[in-house]
Amino acid sequence: MPPPENGNLPISFVDLIAVDRLGPNTFKSNALAFGPANGNRTYGGHVYMQAAYAAAQTIAEVEV
Repeated sequence: MPPPENGNLPISFVDLIAVDRLGPNTFKSNALAFGPANGNRTYGGHVYMQAAYAAAQTIAEVEV
């Protein structure tokens, strides 16, 4: 199957939001930001979700 016209390939949600930890508060995306307009724009929801996920990784677990 050829890739879609905009160059985006479907990947799982887990892979889409995955980040690598570079430092205590620094993260790098594993997936390119989703670009619905031929790659010259970015879907903000993707970037927002990665930011929320990365922020959650900086909080210590609390035992209840």
